[in-house]
Amino acid sequence: MNISVIAPALKEALEELGRRVREAEKCKRRTVIFCEDRLTLVAERAVCAAVGGTFFTSVYTFARFLSSEYKTSRKIFIV
Repeated sequence: MNISVIAPALKEALEELGRRVREAEKCKRRTVIFCEDRLTLVAERAVCAAVGGTFFTSVYTFARFLSSEYKTSRKIFIV
């Protein structure tokens, strides 16, 4: 299931992210989070604050996800 969240501010978006990750953890569902490069660390911290650490959640930029999925050493640029 794909879910997009639109929030008026970053704080609300991170609270919603934490809530959704907690729900997914209870069901042992894997969560993949895509965000801007400058927000990956903030998103990872929000996930850790919500569940204390997890192996079921990954935070990526879209380009980093594609690079890891296709096992390429070339950088992928999204324009």
